[in-house]
Amino acid sequence: MDKERRRVLVTIIVVNYNGMRYLGRCLNSLFSMDYPLEEVEIIVVDNGSSDGSLEFIQSNFPMVKILKNSVNTSLK
Repeated sequence: MDKERRRVLVTIIVVNYNGMRYLGRCLNSLFSMDYPLEEVEIIVVDNGSSDGSLEFIQSNFPMVKILKNSVNTSLK
């Protein structure tokens, strides 16, 4: 085994629906992990929020990928 341990890309998925009041703390926490940021991919799946969540993410966390659903798709 190599002396250098290779880290793997980590993908973190956050599901959001009108949760803007929680997003700042959530995303700041994820970006402060003790893991190389170049090896982390954060994706927010937004389920049709109307509270400004998408704009908040785009303005404050431009490195976060957003997948936008037009409606709240929940399991029944």
